[in-house]
Amino acid sequence: MTPNHSNHSYSSRHAKDLIAQAHQVAVKSNEADKFSTLLVYSDFGDKTTEQLWESFFPFCLPIAIQPFSPPPDASKRVLNESLNEVAARVITSAKQLRDRSKIISEFTQLANLTPLLLPPRNFRSDALHRLLRDLYRNLAIADEPTELIKGALQTFFAECPRTRAPGQERHCFSDGHLYFQSPGKARHGFFRNTNSERHDITCLLNARSRLGGAYHYTFHYDCVPTKGGLRAEYDNCHGAPCKPKPTHVNIAPNDYMV
Repeated sequence: MTPNHSNHSYSSRHAKDLIAQAHQVAVKSNEADKFSTLLVYSDFGDKTTEQLWESFFPFCLPIAIQPFSPPPDASKRVLNESLNEVAARVITSAKQLRDRSKIISEFTQLANLTPLLLPPRNFRSDALHRLLRDLYRNLAIADEPTELIKGALQTFFAECPRTRAPGQERHCFSDGHLYFQSPGKARHGFFRNTNSERHDITCLLNARSRLGGAYHYTFHYDCVPTKGGLRAEYDNCHGAPCKPKPTHVNIAPNDYMV
């Protein structure tokens, strides 16, 4: 619980401070432990709320509650009742998020069988962004969360069906530029906690959680071009240009270049 010093909006630092706290928890955690980021926030229905909400995409699963707003002339009894109602909403919402986190984790832990782990910067398809945005906005409040996920995946596969790279038997994903293939058991690199000092504070959180679902920390994609050669550079998790290997480029779900 982090105090917000306004009853009507968020300060420009509120999201950064929350993310910094979550980042420190992730840094101190064992890299192999499952890790999820979940957010209960007050919805003021303004631009500052939208900015806070955007700051946690796509690693977090958020849920909104009504802001604490007692009458200006509220008695002590009414004030306490209002505070108790807010506390109850927070507890209920937190339980709901934990439940949804378990459900989405059943999909994010499928690794190469799900597009939910595709890297948002380097998988250049609007279909992926629509998939992630749909679930980010609706998963926490959906009456049938599993069906929502399945339906969103079906929509994605209608636009980006599974395919196979030439000469490969195992299926993969493609955005028309790269084949995103599973590395199999060759998990030869991953975003380490010690790397986080040289990255944005969201990079580590993105490396451990997707839409509030945990995923295996060593998973990444072996990517080869669909035609022609590789580009000279690819953007990593916080947008810094990185050179690929001579024949392929390794990209983690958070866009980290392995």
